[in-house]
Amino acid sequence: MTFALQGIPLKLAIVRTPTTTSEACPVGDIECAGRNTSKNKKGSEKRKKKIAIIEDFVELSNIYSIALALHGHEVVFVGKSGEEAVKALSSGKLGSVECAIIDYKMKGALDGLEVANRISNSNREVRIAVASADFSIKEAVEDIGFKFLRKPFAMSDLLDWIDQENTESSFSPSRSHSKNLGKDPRRNRDIEY
Repeated sequence: MTFALQGIPLKLAIVRTPTTTSEACPVGDIECAGRNTSKNKKGSEKRKKKIAIIEDFVELSNIYSIALALHGHEVVFVGKSGEEAVKALSSGKLGSVECAIIDYKMKGALDGLEVANRISNSNREVRIAVASADFSIKEAVEDIGFKFLRKPFAMSDLLDWIDQENTESSFSPSRSHSKNLGKDPRRNRDIEY
């Protein structure tokens, strides 16, 4: 199937396979082949991860959700704004999240970097990727300790990052960072929480 997203042609291939597990795929009647037994690049079995998506463009959230579900991961939260993510964080809905994919430029008062810092401050174990077409923020994002994904990115890059185990090289902020993780590169000011 081919469709356009903001004028960019995308191809989405959905392969139907016989049922291999008793667990239903959250994407209609499409079976998630090898859902719990897929292998990572090293040949060992990869573990299902709980993912949060904070993206104001609903179509992108849907694409991420489908791809993650088809690769055996569970999307436990989808938010359209920084404020929605902070509300979910304070209510405990993001407590089980292992990885978060956060858009940098969103509608509302909070941008993706501010949301990423708040999530990281509440749970240092969560791995965070900040996605943006604005390449000028890459260094600031990576200096803080988050993964930078330049839009448009290959879904395989996202899946490879998610499949990594939580190590220093997987862009998880180290515990040695102070409470204030850095500067907001757009506003050139300290982020205070």
